[in-house]
Amino acid sequence: MEKVSSATLKKDFGRVMDEVQHTPITVTRHGRDIATIFSHKKIEEAAKQLLGKYPLELVETGGNVMKLMTNILNSLKNVL
Repeated sequence: MEKVSSATLKKDFGRVMDEVQHTPITVTRHGRDIATIFSHKKIEEAAKQLLGKYPLELVETGGNVMKLMTNILNSLKNVL
């Protein structure tokens, strides 16, 4: 995993965003890790593997819990 300083991130934001499409990047400040940036695609893949369909749907709906619950109830109706 590559590391960049917060100053480098600010200066070369576009380049860092291009790189993060291929590998996660950890941002440092004063030599300490403060954040790690992952591509949206990697986050979706991880959510599918770790959480399953409904939590991924929660992410896709922007955290709209009511919409997620409605979708789950509709799915149950189709099964029952």
